[in-house]
Amino acid sequence: MAGCLPPDYQHKSGHADADPANSGGIKCGGTFPTLLTRRFFLLLALTFMLINQGWHSALDAFPSGHAVHVGALASAATELPQAKRNLVWAIGAILVSTRILAGALGEQCDCRSGDWCCPRTPDAAADRLWQVKLVMGQLLSPPGPHAVHLCIDMQGLFAPGAPWATPWMERALPQMLSLLTHAPQRAVFTRFIPVRNKADARGAWRAYYEKWECVTGEKLDPTLLDLVPALTRFVPPAAVIVRQAYCAFANGKPQTLLDGHQVDTVIVSGGEPDVCVLATVLAGVDIGYRVILFKGALCSSSDESHDALLDLYSKRFNLRIEVASVTRILANWSVDD
Repeated sequence: MAGCLPPDYQHKSGHADADPANSGGIKCGGTFPTLLTRRFFLLLALTFMLINQGWHSALDAFPSGHAVHVGALASAATELPQAKRNLVWAIGAILVSTRILAGALGEQCDCRSGDWCCPRTPDAAADRLWQVKLVMGQLLSPPGPHAVHLCIDMQGLFAPGAPWATPWMERALPQMLSLLTHAPQRAVFTRFIPVRNKADARGAWRAYYEKWECVTGEKLDPTLLDLVPALTRFVPPAAVIVRQAYCAFANGKPQTLLDGHQVDTVIVSGGEPDVCVLATVLAGVDIGYRVILFKGALCSSSDESHDALLDLYSKRFNLRIEVASVTRILANWSVDD
């Protein structure tokens, strides 16, 4: 019988034939192979657990795969002596806790719904603790009293029939007018002013204006640089800022104006989502503004790029850029000045 028992499971007295019920030994007849099998599964479960914890497999989502691993670990550990069993269970509890914490603090991946990646920045981790997943057309919270409506380049230059016509301008205007009527004193218009001639352009802009010489100051009807007629009645109280770059914040004047009025949120409308709006929105994010894109009041010349950019804004930047309809904005934006 001594040959059936591993040395560490023989009775402390050294008698291999001691009563198993009293000695803690293992009976012959197949139970010892079962113990080896359970120990094998314990080792296998622990291995999978560590791999999952260390490399965060994209195919494993809490609680399904993770719970199976922990359950296998805990079950197999029941065959261990009490001290070792308690240690393994404690390790399992710690691993579960870290997995839950990683889910709370992590950025959500696009690879699979419910999977989580490590947070890229401390701010992203902090935001994840309170963030409710953004659904298109909803706000994370009301815009607040320190928000402004930043209306990008609603000029004759981009109206139907103009050199840079954006076909969506006419359909976007009614939505834009609703928000402007709600808070005209909280509106800021930007106007894009091309260079006087292509020789005045700097660097790569020179090649750009060689192609678009028709919009330079020497060639273009100056009235096309004005706001479209439907918007002029809002100035004043609305402010107007001019620039010569895609980004509305490029020359620093808009930020100076907004910071002077303690603005913390910009609601962006106008055109185009894949050009000037794109440059302005990302700059606003860098500055630290909360950015809300005014869905329905964005003017584009391409359905495909418009849809692609809205998808990018609402998914890739969902902690910093919100996309909301006029109904949601009007229902939540309380203006008290």
